[in-house]
Amino acid sequence: MNKWSPRYHLATAIVALVDRLARRNKGPAAHIVDGVYVDFKRGVRYGVAGASGQELAQAAAATPWDRLDFFREGYALGLAAVHALTFSRGNPERNNRFPANFRMMHYTGYGFYNAFAARFWLPRLSLDPGRWQDVADFVRYGPVITGGDAFCRTLLQQRVSPDFFRSFEQAADPLSTIAAWHGCGRALWFRWTGDSEMLTSVLQSYAPASTALSLGLGMAITFTQIASPDRVLRSIDGFPTSLHDLLMQACAVTVAILIEENPLERDRLHALYAGALGGCLDDVMHAVKETHGRAEASTPRWYGDFFQRLDAMRARERSDARHDWAEAANA
Repeated sequence: MNKWSPRYHLATAIVALVDRLARRNKGPAAHIVDGVYVDFKRGVRYGVAGASGQELAQAAAATPWDRLDFFREGYALGLAAVHALTFSRGNPERNNRFPANFRMMHYTGYGFYNAFAARFWLPRLSLDPGRWQDVADFVRYGPVITGGDAFCRTLLQQRVSPDFFRSFEQAADPLSTIAAWHGCGRALWFRWTGDSEMLTSVLQSYAPASTALSLGLGMAITFTQIASPDRVLRSIDGFPTSLHDLLMQACAVTVAILIEENPLERDRLHALYAGALGGCLDDVMHAVKETHGRAEASTPRWYGDFFQRLDAMRARERSDARHDWAEAANA
């Protein structure tokens, strides 16, 4: 980008904001997310610049496989920023030069922009379905935009309190509430990376959100260390045992999402995680296929259906554990 162009200065401003938020990370293992921020910011610059398909292909090829999802989120944020700030009609997908994979990460990036826009009184990216009629999967990924918005709102929030989590509750739209809490949970890892004591306290600070926050946290733990299952497991082991099942299930969810989003890495991810996750990964993969894989593009219901299946899996595991304990006690 030309250093005299408005786009250059826009990208520089967004990157500076991201750097400011990264410096808020008070966790003892903040270095874990350093590389994530590097490739996220690269994506922002490519999105703002309006890079060609060939340029994007070269940039993606130069991005480590385990951080390509973050590059794609940054790219989407850049697209959204240019679209909204130039008061363009329709939606930013007309300028998207990437193929159809990584759609969850892409829509998450749109949510990121709207959180920034709301905080700094900038034009927001319109989510009016009328503006997205030419984008088949827009309605389907509405909950993902909600999660991205909540993620960045959590990073921007000075004090994360029970009232903050309560502010996301929508009695008439429980699906959006859960999606927002998942986004909040993911952001907690970026605020206190590796500080299991602080994170546990925050997870338990507002009981109605605790399960969703824990799932979001577990996803972020895995996303940011996806190439190293041993590091993921060590991070999870640092939490109280009462949270392990939730965090391990979130790990399986992350692996399943990445397989669905980027099928080229299916074999690698299976090889990395099949041993650590065992049947849990198989169960979650089946749930993904039964909900996300079969969902119609015009409905976001798959999101709620998917997490209800996860709830049922955990309930079944608890029941089996109680049954095994009772048999052992009576032996």
